[in-house]
Amino acid sequence: MNQPTAAETAAFTMLTRLDHLVRTSRTYPDGHAALAYGSHAIGDELKRMLDGREAVEVFIMEDRILLQTRLLRANPGTRKAIRSLGAFWKERGFTGLHIGRHVHEDQIQPLVRLLLEYPGRGGPGPDVLNRELAARGYRHLSVLAQPTATDIEVVDDTEDPSLAAVRLYMRGLRFSNALQEDAITPSLRVEAQNVAQELAELYLTSPRQALALARPKELVGNHLSHPVHTALYAMAAGRLLGLNRQSLEEVAQCALVLAPGLQPEADEEADPRGRPPRIGEVATAARPMDVEDGLRHARAILHLLGDGNLTPLARRMLRTVFEHDKGLDQDGPPNTLRWGDLHPYTHLICAAADFNHLRVGHSSQGGRSPASAIQQMKLESARYNADVLSAFEGLLPELEVIGAYV
Repeated sequence: MNQPTAAETAAFTMLTRLDHLVRTSRTYPDGHAALAYGSHAIGDELKRMLDGREAVEVFIMEDRILLQTRLLRANPGTRKAIRSLGAFWKERGFTGLHIGRHVHEDQIQPLVRLLLEYPGRGGPGPDVLNRELAARGYRHLSVLAQPTATDIEVVDDTEDPSLAAVRLYMRGLRFSNALQEDAITPSLRVEAQNVAQELAELYLTSPRQALALARPKELVGNHLSHPVHTALYAMAAGRLLGLNRQSLEEVAQCALVLAPGLQPEADEEADPRGRPPRIGEVATAARPMDVEDGLRHARAILHLLGDGNLTPLARRMLRTVFEHDKGLDQDGPPNTLRWGDLHPYTHLICAAADFNHLRVGHSSQGGRSPASAIQQMKLESARYNADVLSAFEGLLPELEVIGAYV
């Protein structure tokens, strides 16, 4: 049997979530809602992974995991997280976990906090860590040095990569919908980071497959797909400009949180690029809907302040959304603040957003080809950063190939 089982798929998901919990634990204190959500999600995956067995052993070996006796390769969406978690474990002298049937999700965060107490310079190793765990009463969870299995079966991940990409795209759409419905929560922040991380991994490993996700399609409304498409285009241009993986993930996160400032297409028809209404337009509005449209960007900011999170990442999201809504000419609402330089990510996101709007078009006018969209942006080159516009021109050959299949 070459296809990963449900338990093996759960193991990949569990390890990916555990890697994220390690990273968020460096930022948030114990008891924070984001950590509680992460531990709960890991607990659910542990139950699926155990699948009624008394215990399982899982090891990380580069970009593969060994679950019992089966060695499985991580797919592009989980590969970075698996490698990151494996390096974190190795720095502390172990490569795997022994997980008993009675393990509880409440034991996950203490394990992570224990591992973070050590600097990670090749120790302390399984003996010390397991004594600490036992002293704290955690007898169903321990760390392991090396696998002892000898009859290892190598299993290739036979999941269709195109199907995996589509599933990731659907996750992005669900995130857009959730953020439009209500204010951001710790769990939504976690999902934004996870989706951005996997989008970046997909683009770096399969750029054509990633860009193909942004092809205009009548799957859902543009107000839901636009943030995901913007993230993909912004990452593509950012990569040509030399951004590293972490920066690409940050750009994608900032693009994804544009969602609450968007409206269904019927309200976007006045301008195919969906620019924010200008102050004068709102001030002279004759219809209540015009005023509502003028306030939807303030609503977006309120949604991003919903959980009171003001970490550097949260502030970066707020700033780029604010600057996007003002427009590159800084004439959008609220037209009360001026500063010299926009955030570098804003230049990428604004250009990517305009490119996507031109590609998609609206109900009274079809979308443009990639070449036509870029030509239109060049006609208004003063609106864009010159380097970013050049990067989009550099993407044209690849975009034309993908666009031929629209």
